[in-house]
Amino acid sequence: MWYKNELGVYQKQNQQDIDKNGAREGASDNPQTISNFERDARELGEVRVHTSIEDKDGNEISQDEANALAKNNESFGYFDNMYIPILQGKPPFKTLCIKVDMTEQRRLEQERNMLREQKFIHSRLEELGTMCGAFAHDYNNILGSQIGF
Repeated sequence: MWYKNELGVYQKQNQQDIDKNGAREGASDNPQTISNFERDARELGEVRVHTSIEDKDGNEISQDEANALAKNNESFGYFDNMYIPILQGKPPFKTLCIKVDMTEQRRLEQERNMLREQKFIHSRLEELGTMCGAFAHDYNNILGSQIGF
């Protein structure tokens, strides 16, 4: 979590942000590196939320890159980023950013979806087995009467 004033200067950071990005109080970001979500919150006064995928170094990556990392058993994380403008007066507004780690929740959702898919496949195989058993029983009845005759 961090907080910037209306000029985009860092005012406060929590310890996790300091550990990850270093102490930035009193500094400001390069205007080219500020996300559109943060810019909209500051300039338009609108809350912006987006989900980002980040590698172990904190760089934002695409879903394809995350899939490649997952295949190699390398770590990455899913984060919900919320940019909240503090409305007072007129734009630009002070901005509060809250970043929530959603990695474990996303992993559990993927596991749940995989289990649902497996359950569906197993139920279809069970139906196929029941149908084949009924067919074999009926066919056996026909053969039995022919052999008995």
